[in-house]
Amino acid sequence: MSSTKRLFTLKEISKHNSPGNIWIVVHGKVYNISKFITEHPGGEIPLFDKAGEDATEAFDNIGHSEEAKHLMKEYYIGDIYDDADM
Repeated sequence: MSSTKRLFTLKEISKHNSPGNIWIVVHGKVYNISKFITEHPGGEIPLFDKAGEDATEAFDNIGHSEEAKHLMKEYYIGDIYDDADM
């Protein structure tokens, strides 16, 4: 996990939606899951389906374990912000 918190717009995040370059948003936090996608216990497809998007609802609906939530910290790269507020 990076010690420097960055801010990203949804527009910027949406560009990261291809194999080897996958970002998702969960609860306002941005994760680069490019290296994790092949290790995902639920397979790659659910992650590809939400690549470059807010995956909060899908993440919460699955009911991930505390271990899974803790693992996410490794892939955290920053937070999302609404560029309309800038």
